[in-house]
Formats: sequence, structure tokens, C-alpha cells
Amino acid sequence: MTMVSFQDVMLWRGSNFRAAAEMLRAAAKRFSETHSAMAGISSSELEGRFSVAEQRNRRAMMDDADDLDRTLQQTAHKFELAGESVDKLAAEAHSIDADVRAKGGRSTKRATSLASIRVSVSEIPALLQKRIFKTPLERN
Repeated sequence: MTMVSFQDVMLWRGSNFRAAAEMLRAAAKRFSETHSAMAGISSSELEGRFSVAEQRNRRAMMDDADDLDRTLQQTAHKFELAGESVDKLAAEAHSIDADVRAKGGRSTKRATSLASIRVSVSEIPALLQKRIFKTPLERN
């Protein structure tokens, strides 16, 4: 596994997560509409065993459509939270980089961790402590 560089983190954007969430919500809506349409079908003209079998099959498909709708909605929500977290992390990386630069340090393109940012070692704990936050995913 390759460690992500500090410079890479500053380039991250959550927009792709939000776009995926929109696509998942659109798919969920189609399953919700399918569930509603199937619920509105009347079996009154059907008789006997065929009617019972048809109703059983339709209920099973309605349950599946409802399950898919709920799962896609939950996944879309998680993608939105991930996008929000990515944006916050990138903003924090920019802010730390600005603090480091204000103190006369610099981050390099080859930096792979906060420890490799050129700043006095004694200042790193203070910079990190200032920046501790909980992302939406950590709150859940």
C-alpha cells in the first residue's frame, strides 16, 4: 500500500462522492416508483391459485424494490458524508500548509507525512493539536 502524500491530500475533492450519491438517489427513486406502481396493481379479476401465486410474487418483488430503495438511499448518504469528510480533510491540509509556511517552513511534493514537512519538530504537536476535528463519518 502506498502512503498518500500531503500534497495529494491538498488536491482531494469530495465532488465525485456527491455525484455518485446523486446517481444512487436517482436509482433509489426508480425502485421506489416501481414499488408504488406494483402496489397499485389490482388482482380482483384473477381467480384461484393463479391469483394467490401472482400476489405472492408481486409482494416479494415489492419487498425487493423497497429493500433496494432503502439500501441505495443509505449508501448515497454515506457517500455524501465521505465527500464532506474529504473536503474537510483537504481544507485542513491547506490550513496546516499555510501555518507551516507562516512559520517559515515548507512542504515538499515528496512529503509523505506530516513529519516530513520542514518545520521545527517541536512545533508539530502544536500544529496537530490545533487541527484535531471529527469528520462526519467519525460522528456516526
